[in-house]
Amino acid sequence: MKIAILSNVNINSVIRQLNRTNNIYQADGYGNEIGILLNKKSNLYAYKPDIVFIIEDTVELINHLDNFDNAVKLIDDWFNNFELSIEGDTLYYVSNAYINGPEYNLGNLINFSSSIISYWNEKLDKLILKHANVRLLDIYREILSIGFDNSFSTTTWYMGRIPYSQILCNRISDLVLHKVCIEENTAKKVLLLDLDNTLWGGLAGENDIDPVELTDEHNGLIYKTLQRVIKQMKNSGVILGIVSKNNLDDAMHIINNNHHMVLREDDFVIKKINWNNKVDNIREVASELNLGLDSIVFFDDNDTERYLVKEALPEVIVPDFPKNINKLPDVMVDIWKKYFDKPMLTKEDLNKTEEYRANNERNELKHNTADFNDYLKKLDIVLKRVIPEHHTARIVQLLNKTNQFNLTTVRHSLNELLDMMADKNYDIFTYNVSDRFGDSGVVAVVIVKNSDHEVFIEDFVMSCRVMGRKIENAIIDDIEDYYRKKKVQIINSKYVKTDKNFPVSELFDSLNYSIVSNSGGEKKYKLDLSANCIRDYSLKKEVEV
Repeated sequence: MKIAILSNVNINSVIRQLNRTNNIYQADGYGNEIGILLNKKSNLYAYKPDIVFIIEDTVELINHLDNFDNAVKLIDDWFNNFELSIEGDTLYYVSNAYINGPEYNLGNLINFSSSIISYWNEKLDKLILKHANVRLLDIYREILSIGFDNSFSTTTWYMGRIPYSQILCNRISDLVLHKVCIEENTAKKVLLLDLDNTLWGGLAGENDIDPVELTDEHNGLIYKTLQRVIKQMKNSGVILGIVSKNNLDDAMHIINNNHHMVLREDDFVIKKINWNNKVDNIREVASELNLGLDSIVFFDDNDTERYLVKEALPEVIVPDFPKNINKLPDVMVDIWKKYFDKPMLTKEDLNKTEEYRANNERNELKHNTADFNDYLKKLDIVLKRVIPEHHTARIVQLLNKTNQFNLTTVRHSLNELLDMMADKNYDIFTYNVSDRFGDSGVVAVVIVKNSDHEVFIEDFVMSCRVMGRKIENAIIDDIEDYYRKKKVQIINSKYVKTDKNFPVSELFDSLNYSIVSNSGGEKKYKLDLSANCIRDYSLKKEVEV
């Protein structure tokens, strides 16, 4: 990714560090970041950055004012001008506020400082909610982490208007690289955890009086803190599972009854608590969750178990376990940052645990129903076509992260999506799926290029979580009905083979589309819409108004 960094103070030290591994756009001087953004003929736009990082020193921005109303006016002007400069195909990371200046340490300005910080951050929060391509660059957290005295340097400030110490420069550089990394990479989905000496100290079932180390003191507090970290990971969309060699009753007794347990049975989507080979258990987890092994991170204290999983399942991430258990919570935070952190969280991300738990209930119903079509009817599936403009962040996520159910694996930026939404030659079909066990959220997107008599399905992606329920048949049926009503004669589509999209390789063959051509891993199809095709599915269709 091409990166630009703009600031109202001298951050050359940060840029020099980043230039060691990345090609960074650097403005001539500093303090004119808004002017550069507003000037579409500036060198910034010739450079065409993918991400612009904007680092604002709050005191410099408000020009060292001590009057709240005057300071707020400067902040409002900054945000108004910045919003005018936003372009849809560029990502923007904007720093949050901090106040650093000797005059603001005096008693009569302490409340002023807090108010200014709150005002800036509220403006930034609203901007992030309004624009899906604007993100937070949390510099204030880095400052708090190392302390104000270690973050700023009066020597370099008076010498060259460089406010940050080398320690903070290093932190900012690492933070920028981390944000670039999570924008480029696909986050893992599942964290599989061992139990004994991992989630708690000691062995379940070995001591009836004091079964495991899990308390509010000493080593027990370490494990409890670790669980608190993992709980927050779950709340941010990480799917939790257990893969542990234990007696099931002993392990579940601790999980359900130890009052120091932060993680409870409902926090885990899947549990493999037995004496089976952990490699086989992990394979079963991937199969039952309908996810690739490359979606999984496995955390275990046992060196041998980690080695066996690494050797047999190289796609699975197996982090090292710290020799000093004091580091356990921090190690888990690092695991989250490296493998699970995302640029933004959608409603679907936050409901991941409930969705996969509901999927387990669907599988149980399927197991207990002899006929597959009866199973589909019992699910009471509702497919609702929803307004795409209400779900832009989720649509971009689906288009850029879906690999299995993806006709062409063509990726689209937010700006490209917005352009297509505004283009009368494109129709975007977005679908929400729910059933008797819960709401799966927005799970499918179809992009169609239209004309008066002929249309072309350019993209069709669907979450793997709802595959295998004939939902795709109903979606195609809905799209065909839509264009029949518009007197369209022909509908076209194609499939482009990739390493991962085999599940849709025969989709249009099964729907009675004619093959127009088939070469080089690309199949083109067409269907005469004058013929009414009977689609095989069992669900109710709705359209959001």
